[in-house]
Amino acid sequence: MINHDGVFQMVDISEGGFCFKCPPYADVLDHWVAEILTPIGDLKECEVEKKWSEIYENGEVHRPSFMKFGVKFGQLTKNQHENLTKLIGSISENPTDWEIDKGTVL
Repeated sequence: MINHDGVFQMVDISEGGFCFKCPPYADVLDHWVAEILTPIGDLKECEVEKKWSEIYENGEVHRPSFMKFGVKFGQLTKNQHENLTKLIGSISENPTDWEIDKGTVL
């Protein structure tokens, strides 16, 4: 996922929105236009709204390790919605080895 602050790792996606992780204390706006780039397909110029955030600490030193944010999609165009549906279907049908090992399929 790309936004004004950089490139971040998406960890979950659905018809309603997605979750991504980033370095601690990233400055994530309440509303922005996101770009989701994958080998399967891209979702470009998606309006999103921040819904929640969490800080995860390194257990040994009690310092922030990373943050997760949950965002909701704004109004998607017909083409964006079709690309999103195709992306979710492809991920569900073809989980990666890492996702299977972790027990969580996106």
